[in-house]
Amino acid sequence: MTTDTDHARSRPGARALVLSGLLVVLLAVAAAMSAATVAWGDQLRTEGRLLPGTTVATVDVGGSTEDEAVEAVQAHLAQRLDRDLVVTHGQDRWTTTARELGGTADVAAAVAAALDHTESAGFGDLARMRWANGTADVSAEVGVEVPDEGIDAFVAGIATDVDRAPVDADATWAGDHVVVADEVIGRAVDHDAAADAVRELLTADADTVELPVTEVAPRVRTELVREVADAVEAAVRDAYDHTVTVGLEDVTQRLTPRDVGATNDAEAVLAAALERAAGSGDVTVDGVELAFPDGSLTAVVDSLAAGKEVAGRDAEITFANGEFTVVPERTGIAVDRSQARERLAAALRGDTDEVSLELVTTRPSVTADSFGTVLLLDQSARELHLYRGAERQRSWPVAVGTNNSPTPTGTFVIGAKRFEPTWVNPAPDRWGRDMPASIGPGPDNPLGPRALNWNTKQGRDTLIRFHGTPNEASVGSASSNGCVRMYNADVIELYDLVSSGTTIVSVA
Repeated sequence: MTTDTDHARSRPGARALVLSGLLVVLLAVAAAMSAATVAWGDQLRTEGRLLPGTTVATVDVGGSTEDEAVEAVQAHLAQRLDRDLVVTHGQDRWTTTARELGGTADVAAAVAAALDHTESAGFGDLARMRWANGTADVSAEVGVEVPDEGIDAFVAGIATDVDRAPVDADATWAGDHVVVADEVIGRAVDHDAAADAVRELLTADADTVELPVTEVAPRVRTELVREVADAVEAAVRDAYDHTVTVGLEDVTQRLTPRDVGATNDAEAVLAAALERAAGSGDVTVDGVELAFPDGSLTAVVDSLAAGKEVAGRDAEITFANGEFTVVPERTGIAVDRSQARERLAAALRGDTDEVSLELVTTRPSVTADSFGTVLLLDQSARELHLYRGAERQRSWPVAVGTNNSPTPTGTFVIGAKRFEPTWVNPAPDRWGRDMPASIGPGPDNPLGPRALNWNTKQGRDTLIRFHGTPNEASVGSASSNGCVRMYNADVIELYDLVSSGTTIVSVA
């Protein structure tokens, strides 16, 4: 039988036994949990999974493999990379994305860095996360990197659309007035400011930004050109409205440059004024030069001189119906047209307000006295007549040119008088091809014993001659090459009767 004393002795041993059993159980559990923790950690490392509570770019990737985490984060960042970024200017819009600008996000590196925490996690951290629902509190940020080159290229493309060179105001002369072309304000994209605005847009909540644009003023403004235009038009009006009174004896006219069809150099005046104004801002206009058609100025002089002029006339010789007549000269009274035009033009250009024209006497250049001795060649009668005054003194039969080589008609003068001349072949390639280059004086000389050259009134040798001939039977016919043949005795007589400068009148 057990006594109370025995019970008393047995209770402490029982409790110790119980406690010892509990300790064994606890140690067994602890050992099991430790083993499970280690195994879980090994499994995380083996499978390459991120610790619970790991975030990358705010995305919870705890428990994900590296590839799963990269995929999840890339999907999240695609919203940032592909978000429309809009740059505006007025009604114009340019749209891009961070990805189009060359933007990238190194997700793989961020995930790999986060995965390092799995490799380095200690037993205590693993046990806390495994048995106490703890987290690793690992957070990695992923930046979107956009290269400057991409932003610069985007801004440069916008600038191509927006930039506009300024255009100076200009003006042209349109015949009777100035046409002004207004200035055009230029514009230029502020490249640096625009690039900074795009960079801010990449990280800002807003998705639109106004393009920074600077106005570029032209060098020559419209207001200045209009001042020049007004000044030029005023100068032209003043030049055209200048009134001149022109008179001849008792007749006067009032006229302006406009009345006589004046033309101007307003185009050059405008160009010079624009250049001066552009360089210094000085609105100064040069004088307008006017030009006048000779015909219009002559018409003014003609109208004033009508009925007041007498036409001058040179003395002349006429031959009609076998009669030789000297028509006497006449002194003229006329306005000097050239001088009158010059004076009138100068006045219309502004030199004076009044011009008085004058009638001047014009002396004939040929008087009847100059026809003291005249040789009249009547080709149809084959005769040469010598006149002194209006009286015929001598006549000689002659031969004249053929139809193929006719003797010229008109008024000429005796040039050189040649005594026993040497004949020089004048047409070695034509009718003289079978003749020698020259023939000296003698009975075979085609010029005979004398030759008298025909010159024009200006002194030019015509190569036509009065001359003798060894073929006197041809006298009285049309048989020469243009010269006038005479009997040898007759040409000697003529030679002695006339001098160089004597007038020759040749009629058909």
